[in-house]
Amino acid sequence: VEGSKTSQSLENDQETKEPWERSIIYKCLPDSLARREAYKSDALFCNEVAFYTKIIPALLEFQKEHDASTEPFTAIPHCYLARNDVLVLEDLHCRGFSMADRKLGLTTKQCAAVLKVLAHLHALSLAMKHQSPEDFYELLNLQDGISEGL
Repeated sequence: VEGSKTSQSLENDQETKEPWERSIIYKCLPDSLARREAYKSDALFCNEVAFYTKIIPALLEFQKEHDASTEPFTAIPHCYLARNDVLVLEDLHCRGFSMADRKLGLTTKQCAAVLKVLAHLHALSLAMKHQSPEDFYELLNLQDGISEGL
């Protein structure tokens, strides 16, 4: 995808346009209402939008404020746009990630890598729950429709 991004100049606060090129993942809800209902797409999509717009920014800010010594959680794609019907995400292939063959499944090494990343994310949320419970429970009570998916 090619386009332009607006950046603010520190010297004179005037906007300039810089060309950019990115590989993206574009996710949207199925057109078919039957498919949306069968896969609970609306609720899951709403959860995913809340994750990228509210939850992960809050967790990253918490980590930045409370534990500068730990490596920041970066195992998620950059989210360029998140709204009720569309998500535009960084294509992680550009960072060297690739899809495993789903017919073969994951190796033990791949499973361990996935579990390590999930453990980091969950440890971050548990630390927030313990050290900043008000902020943590505010995330759970979002009006954005966080709900049990399956």
